[in-house]
Amino acid sequence: MCVASHYSFLKRPVDLNNNSNYHLFRDNVRPAWESFTDGGCWTLRLKRHSPYLARFWEELMFACIGELWEEPKVIGVVVSTRPKGDAVSVWTTDAKLKASIGEKIRKILQLDANTPMEYKPYPH
Repeated sequence: MCVASHYSFLKRPVDLNNNSNYHLFRDNVRPAWESFTDGGCWTLRLKRHSPYLARFWEELMFACIGELWEEPKVIGVVVSTRPKGDAVSVWTTDAKLKASIGEKIRKILQLDANTPMEYKPYPH
């Protein structure tokens, strides 16, 4: 069954319970930091129930499915809901590419240069 047929049955990110995550990763990759010691992730934090959350998640997820990253070191995307706010993240296997991937996120999501995003390398 293709991803699109599963996607139509998922709850929208704003409808998820607190402390929930959706992960979309390449192949059989598990979303575990210790698997990517040379990588990191870009995170965009949003207010709880932001109207942008679903669009950002969908844009990043479809960018992965459609190979829009043009970079195989992008290995997955995550949407997370937390009591103090929600977030979308892009995971990579190579921290050296953080600048180019950060710019690609801004382009995909149509964010201006002043929109705060955080890059966090995985702990070694």
